[in-house]
Amino acid sequence: MDITAWINQQHKKDLQRLCSLRLMDDDFMTKCFAGDIQYI
Repeated sequence: MDITAWINQQHKKDLQRLCSLRLMDDDFMTKCFAGDIQYI
């Protein structure tokens, strides 16, 4: 597998992971509202 194919494969995996996130997921929500005390 060449580097371009490997990068494309990793990119697809990352996109799948991102699509599965919801705002209610603790880690994702923490990053979304980090430093914004208005929403805590």
